[in-house]
Amino acid sequence: MSTECSTSTSNDCSTSTSNECSTSSTSNLRSADNDNFQIVRVKDHVGYYIVDDDGNRTWYPDNDIGDKPLEGCEFVSIDQAYAFYKDYGKRAGFDVRKGGHYKPKAGEDPNLKWFLCSKEGKNPEPAADKSKDVISDVSEITTDQNVIVKQTRNRGSVRCGCLAKIRIKKYEGNLYRVYTFIEGHNHPLVAEKDMIYMKSSRDLGYTKQHFLFQASNANFGPSTGFRLLKQICGGFDRVGATVVDCKNQKKKMNLFIGDRDAQMAVEKLLSRKLHSPGFYVNYKLGDDDKLVGLFWADEQAIRDYAVFGDIVSFDATFRSNKYKMVFVPFTGINHHNRCITFASGLLSDETVGAYKWLLEEFKNAFGKDLNVVITDQDPSMKIAIPECFPNTRHRLCMWHIMQKLVTKVGTAICNKTDFKRRICDIVWTDQILPYEFEREWEIMIKDFQLDDNKWLQDMFDIRESWIPAFLRDELMAGLMRTTSRSESENHFFGKWTSPHLTLVEFLSHYDTAIEYQRYIERKNDHDSRYKNPKLKTDLQMEKEASTFYTRTVFFDVQDEIYASYSHCMSVNVVQVDNAEKYSIRDMQAENRIRGDNNFVVYQFLNVFLNILHVDFCKSEMEIECSCKHYEAYGLLCRHIFYVLRMNNIKEFPRKYLNKRWLKNAKPFNAAIRRIVGGSYSILESEVFDLYKIFESTIDRLVHDMDKIYKEQMKDLLNKDKIDVPTTIGNPDQSSNKGTGVHSRWKSKAEIEKEAAKNSEKRRTCSKCGNKEGHNSRTCTNERVQPSNKVKKTLQATPTRTGLRSRRN
Repeated sequence: MSTECSTSTSNDCSTSTSNECSTSSTSNLRSADNDNFQIVRVKDHVGYYIVDDDGNRTWYPDNDIGDKPLEGCEFVSIDQAYAFYKDYGKRAGFDVRKGGHYKPKAGEDPNLKWFLCSKEGKNPEPAADKSKDVISDVSEITTDQNVIVKQTRNRGSVRCGCLAKIRIKKYEGNLYRVYTFIEGHNHPLVAEKDMIYMKSSRDLGYTKQHFLFQASNANFGPSTGFRLLKQICGGFDRVGATVVDCKNQKKKMNLFIGDRDAQMAVEKLLSRKLHSPGFYVNYKLGDDDKLVGLFWADEQAIRDYAVFGDIVSFDATFRSNKYKMVFVPFTGINHHNRCITFASGLLSDETVGAYKWLLEEFKNAFGKDLNVVITDQDPSMKIAIPECFPNTRHRLCMWHIMQKLVTKVGTAICNKTDFKRRICDIVWTDQILPYEFEREWEIMIKDFQLDDNKWLQDMFDIRESWIPAFLRDELMAGLMRTTSRSESENHFFGKWTSPHLTLVEFLSHYDTAIEYQRYIERKNDHDSRYKNPKLKTDLQMEKEASTFYTRTVFFDVQDEIYASYSHCMSVNVVQVDNAEKYSIRDMQAENRIRGDNNFVVYQFLNVFLNILHVDFCKSEMEIECSCKHYEAYGLLCRHIFYVLRMNNIKEFPRKYLNKRWLKNAKPFNAAIRRIVGGSYSILESEVFDLYKIFESTIDRLVHDMDKIYKEQMKDLLNKDKIDVPTTIGNPDQSSNKGTGVHSRWKSKAEIEKEAAKNSEKRRTCSKCGNKEGHNSRTCTNERVQPSNKVKKTLQATPTRTGLRSRRN
């Protein structure tokens, strides 16, 4: 047997002129049928090929790649044999797939099983459609023929009839033994530099799957997750997967969820109730047992509502899940003057019945009525809230109402007169009394001759539900005038959700958003406790305020204390019984009125804003200001601070420390507890602990890598290698306002113009070429004619037989 080395001058990558050749032992070659053959080794490959007398090449992997599945090898199971052959193929440069098997009886393990090279066999020929004439030679097509031009994907094929395989057979003792091993391949083996793209080299293990899942909870898609893995692993070639694998992983998860999406989402929330008795959840089923409503609130939110539930805003937001269910978060304000979420709901529609069910569940969860609730002018909410909360003050969003002003009154009046400025003066301020608002409203309507404007009359009729002058005596009513808090919350949740999420994914994303919200709150708690703000005065009262209030709120109090120095002065003091009545002039309010072009100076408004009355009883330490700042916001105003300073009161009056703004508004131990939705399984907790250990190890030993026991970890890895109540249907696609495409409003003329343009571009039937509102699948014409598009394609196609035009 002779062994000769040779190279070829072909441009084929396997026989390039730059390739290096060497001889190799052929003692283990089983495919050589004669003594005349050549052994050719290719550069950067782990194998070589043999050329016989007929010029056929057979490729073999090197002997030093590791263990091979030789005849006689035994395995304890079929899976172990498959894993071994797959690992061998990965080292050798080819992919493996499972072949057929033989079972003596149904339900028993196979007696025979074989595993093949992925290039085994050939792709079947496409089945001919006998019911239709499919013309392959375009030169023979005429416009008079009944033809169908069918475009198919040009998918590549890897199969080339390779015969490499192993067969295993079951013996006594339930062991499987290799009885056939064909080592040679009729195709080149994959080069070492290209092995990272093999199917066997692409594996999303638990850690990468877990990372993609966590990235998904942070609203990062699989493509972004793949790019993040690249940064972590040090390169795309080190990820061990492709972006398509990452997308397929998400697709597999959605397929696993499938029709049990709503069932799994409800079960997920119900399981939390078992581990946390304070967790509240309820759901509503519609026709065919499909989910139409879902409400939940965790234990931490219920505790927060007990402290910060003096005013609540809720508004519906859309495009948060694939079923287009309306997402309704209940929003409040915490002690840092930040948004806080009390509860959340999902509704399939925005009917009165749906909102009544949601509000009743809110009442059951929190055990008491709302004090003040603010919403937009949604008609369903307007009916549902009084029925569920008859004692609740329902306030309408001022911004939504004033946004309609130009449309309802007219651009001429709003833009060419001072009407808009005058109505804003009396609408947005809370420093006028109700009778003053009514008087100025009537004067304004008369001046601009708007007596017949029905919308203005309707807004005046419901003035008590949206004008601040009628809400001056409502406690904490000044915290919210609009639904901007809800809009802010909707924007916040919009960054964590998307319109393509399943309900299970939505809940995971929601948990991440709530956990982040509470993390920021705890960070603000930390800053308030351990950071000392800079003081503007030497008053003991200001210093004490910095120890009581959170940082954000203290800055507002500090501004009022400082303004009592620079902008307030006493005009008169009158003794009334055992109290004193101070008349305080606010010079900053006077400057604001005279210097701001957005305000119109009226004599009564000027007097009222500049002269405030403060009643002070020193013996009882009771104080009240006519500006109602404390009643509206829970914070003392500058006028009260001025009177306290005049009476030499050094200590901050404890009686007027509203608990909702204090640092200790919430128990410290409750603030650091993880939300129920953020709890992890035992396995996930252990994985996070391992991440932390590995991260700490690398941080400490990154400059002394010899101390990291990589070999021991590899040995451990090699040793390990050797050794889901009543079924709830998914909700139907909801069709509510806001679920459509968010685009600008179009005029009637623009809509008609686009409709005419679209009719000209209407798609034609590919069979008959007509624009009759049908396609090729629903076409009923007996004689099939090629469409205009097909005719143009045929005319532009070369007539040489077998020649096809190709676009680059």
